[in-house]
Amino acid sequence: MNIGTGEYYGKIKYLQDFEEESTFFQLIMDKEIPVDFDDIGILRTLSTSALLGGARILTPFGVPTKKNNSIYLKKLNYLLNKQLNVSEYLLNKGSFTYINDLNKEFNLSLNENSFDHNIFVFKTIKAIIHKENLKNLKNEINLYLNDFHLKNPLRKGVPLATINNLFFKGINLINEFQDEFQEKDNFVSLKTFKVKLSKDEKKIKDEILILLKKQEFNGLSFEKLNDYFHKNLNFKEVFQYLVREGLIIKLNEYFLLKGFYQEALNRLDNFLILNTQITLAEFRDLLKTSRKMALVYLENFDEKKVTKKIDSYRIKNNI
Repeated sequence: MNIGTGEYYGKIKYLQDFEEESTFFQLIMDKEIPVDFDDIGILRTLSTSALLGGARILTPFGVPTKKNNSIYLKKLNYLLNKQLNVSEYLLNKGSFTYINDLNKEFNLSLNENSFDHNIFVFKTIKAIIHKENLKNLKNEINLYLNDFHLKNPLRKGVPLATINNLFFKGINLINEFQDEFQEKDNFVSLKTFKVKLSKDEKKIKDEILILLKKQEFNGLSFEKLNDYFHKNLNFKEVFQYLVREGLIIKLNEYFLLKGFYQEALNRLDNFLILNTQITLAEFRDLLKTSRKMALVYLENFDEKKVTKKIDSYRIKNNI
């Protein structure tokens, strides 16, 4: 190909059958070449330099595509005739597109105020979508969340990252839909959804809390709790709900009520106000628990930088 003052080598890939004296094709070059929209060039054979014809660059940003791809050919017709119907293009595309990408793809200079009433603008990311596709997108999310809530009535919602990846190309756009959906603590749910325990689930919840209350600072492993409820499937759901709500704290393999964990912290804090250090045995006596359980607490406090271990005792970590 000869374009400007340069001579470049590549292959021709026809995108449709010949129509009269012209057709759409792609140039697959052996290296990048400096071209722009509407540049004109001449095509010659490599072996004999025979003239094949002229070429007009419709887009320097072509992507590999199959022959007779109607959607891609329609895009090339837009570029050829310079009559892009943005609304029609977005409707056919389905998903949202960035305004800058649209400008780059079609050699335009549109901004957020360039679009008609059929197009919705995501101002936070400067992207656009046809309102019909937006309606369909909302319906898809609604159906997905409704199905999730029916199957998981005790979960606060779907992780925000999951929604973003499934519906928004990984971008956080859920705040654009506050009328239909709500996001809290990085979970997304229907606006009307609320976690509601059944009568049986409320009974299990009360039994779990009573059982752990009796254990005080000792806690119980999940296996022992599960055995107590005879491996009832409802127990597992209710238990996970209590953990997610923060009513139950996990320490190593043990679970205990949040209130006892906080009380253990308070007793430790009060002790270290009057003393400069505390041993494992002293902390065990403070909680009236086993040496093993006291160590579980202290290792957790070390990890959270509440305490700092020095030899056989601990001090308050002031970092």
